[in-house]
Amino acid sequence: MGRACYSIIGSVIAVLHFGDEGSRDSVVAWRLDEGTVEGVGVSGLAVALSTSTPGHGATSRAAIFVDESAAPSQHDALLKLVTGQLGGPVADLTGLIEELGAIERVPIRLDSEGDGARLKIGASVEAQLRMFESARLRRIGDRHGLAALDVDDASAILGRFCFQA
Repeated sequence: MGRACYSIIGSVIAVLHFGDEGSRDSVVAWRLDEGTVEGVGVSGLAVALSTSTPGHGATSRAAIFVDESAAPSQHDALLKLVTGQLGGPVADLTGLIEELGAIERVPIRLDSEGDGARLKIGASVEAQLRMFESARLRRIGDRHGLAALDVDDASAILGRFCFQA
């Protein structure tokens, strides 16, 4: 693997749900307020990873969502970042991907206000959270091998990040 080359600052939201029989579902989305990936400007864009594991010992399936407003070079740079090809801290998440069901260009909205946040990824995922209170995760339909989901008892984090590698 080559040397990672990125510097990004932005907001992240991660929503997790642990269900019956060992099922696990997660969504991690990054809003990139400023930065570059391999010299390509990615400021103002977003990228997300949604995973689903139906139970103990089952294959973890994932879908990657790239901001629809990304130019082709930005799209490619964001894919390299989120799939771990560039190493660094983001590469640790690639362990969540055993089977990639889809890569999709969609509108991604991550809005944080006060003690809460809302996330909307195309027609596939919606999440909302209130810090220290609750998180709701909804995956619409059964797309890309990821099961539909609508839970009110998810766990979540919301924060700022600065990755450099």
